Amino acid sequence: MGSWNLDLTIISATNLEDVRGISCGREMKVYAEVSINGEPGLMVKTRADRAGRTSPQWNAKISYVLTEQNVLPDTLIVIKLYCKRSFSRDTYVGQVNLSLKQLFGNRNIADDVVPKCEEHEVIRVNDKGGDFGVLKISHRLYEHVVDHTCCCCKGSKGENGNISGCDHQGSENSGSCCGLLVKVTAIMLREVAIAVAESLIF
Repeated sequence: MGSWNLDLTIISATNLEDVRGISCGREMKVYAEVSINGEPGLMVKTRADRAGRTSPQWNAKISYVLTEQNVLPDTLIVIKLYCKRSFSRDTYVGQVNLSLKQLFGNRNIADDVVPKCEEHEVIRVNDKGGDFGVLKISHRLYEHVVDHTCCCCKGSKGENGNISGCDHQGSENSGSCCGLLVKVTAIMLREVAIAVAESLIF
């Protein structure tokens, strides 16, 4: 089963609602919490920005390795924003919900070489109206490549790409046990990319 790298960069937000209020007398310290399909093991938090207040900046890069089961049109990426509190529960600021269909549309994923920057409106659950700010992110989805070294003799690769100290070089096992950098061939990659791209079309 193939797998894919999903790189997300949570860049910044602007004009967020000040959930601390003027009467509080303290500044907003906002962080982002990113999850995929609500899975606990795929939840990541950025640092809290302590200077931007209602327009925080993070430039936080988050990388996921997704199986083909996760690369579906309805795979949901949720980015929640919270205001960090010292003596009470962190305050919910808003969120952005994005599906892979929204992010990548019908384009060929194999061509997704350069991260794409986008801005999305921040919403609040159970609140139908209001201006809650804008979140800026970048994203990229591409083939995941695994570097396999020898599982038997644990050799290390030299400058020429060969595994030094490996008893299986040139043997019939060199393609499995001692394979170097395992890559999907261009033809296979194209077929996988087309299949995934087609799955993103409803």
